Formats: sequence, C-alpha cells, structure tokens
Amino acid sequence: MEAFRHYIQHLRQELAKPESITTPVWGSLSWVDPSDKLKCYTAMLGRSDGKVQNYSCVYDRQEQKWVSHVAINIKGTSFNIDPVVEEIQRTKSFVFQWLSDKSSKGMSINVEYPVFAMRIEI
Repeated sequence: MEAFRHYIQHLRQELAKPESITTPVWGSLSWVDPSDKLKCYTAMLGRSDGKVQNYSCVYDRQEQKWVSHVAINIKGTSFNIDPVVEEIQRTKSFVFQWLSDKSSKGMSINVEYPVFAMRIEI
C-alpha cells in the first residue's frame, strides 16, 4: 500500500516525466461477476497515451479459481481487496437500510463507468 500512497501523492511528478504513460493514470478496478463466475470486469480509471498496458483479475487455471474476486491495480502493482469489499458491503447494507427506513420516498443510486469484460473459457 505504501507504493500506492507514494504514487498518488506524487502523481504530478509522475505525469511530468518524459516517458509515455503506459497504464491508466488512476489504475484499474477489477471484479468477478457474481452471476457468472468465469467473467471478470475491469474499469480503467484515468487517461493514458493510447498504448495502454492493463492488469485485471488473475485466474488460476490449475486450481480453477480466481486468485481474488476484487483487485486494484496501479502502475503494475495489484492488490487483493476482497476483505475490504466484504466489509464495505456489510456497511452499505446497514446504511442503505437505515436511509430507506428514514426516507418516505425511498432512494436509488445510478452511476455508470467505462468498463470492459473478459470471460475465462476452460
């Protein structure tokens, strides 16, 4: 995580370097589709110069399973954030239920991001 913090903290200097940017500036977020266990989505965050290298979820063919179900990648370094996501989901469920109970109109959240998908064929 120290590498992530350092990269983001010094992003201005990273962007000013003369070499081309080969990964999405803000990295990428990848996750396995809960309804199709062989499909992974990846959202690339931030611009690049067009010659993009990107990383996504890793599938272990020998074990026939994903190494992690949710991963963040910045500048070629990937982190499994499954435990963080699980805790956020529990918190979200609690908060949304509390807000729904307090609001007579209900609520909805609608957000769209550019995402691509890949499906593992075995």
